[in-house]
Amino acid sequence: MANGDLLLVDDDPDLLKLISLRLTSAGYRVRVLARDLSRISSFSWGSGVEGVAGDATDSEAVAKAVEGA
Repeated sequence: MANGDLLLVDDDPDLLKLISLRLTSAGYRVRVLARDLSRISSFSWGSGVEGVAGDATDSEAVAKAVEGA
């Protein structure tokens, strides 16, 4: 059972991976907002993590990333 949905935004792919792994192990579903999904595509996110392309300074991109999160 999932605890809830969270959107992570950071420019450090390693930090995104570390935080998302901790959150998914605690039962959260995680969306990661990244300007360039290729920077995070090499990670083995596992289930419960979804990458969404967008810039945190773009309100439309953030709104799209939040949909369902």
